[in-house]
Amino acid sequence: MKKIFALIIIMISLNSYSYAKEYKAFLCNYYVSSTLAGDYCQGTNSWYKIYFPDLYKTKEICNLQSEAIFNNNLILEIFPDYQSSGDEVKSWVSGCDNSWLH
Repeated sequence: MKKIFALIIIMISLNSYSYAKEYKAFLCNYYVSSTLAGDYCQGTNSWYKIYFPDLYKTKEICNLQSEAIFNNNLILEIFPDYQSSGDEVKSWVSGCDNSWLH
């Protein structure tokens, strides 16, 4: 009985750990992601989806804390935001997810 109880505790601990995922901010070239890769920026690290190194406990915190990164003039110059028609190919979208863990 003690072995079964110990096994249940271990399984619960492992299961809890698997859900303790942290989030990272990313920039993704939406045109390449949607047209060529077909993952609509839902995939993992790639040449068109770049993750920043900071970790956040929740997606909401990640979105709030990474605003300064995404609105930086240098970042906007390197990874332009969509401004008008014709910008689709060169535009990057920002976001936060935990797909980098996979």
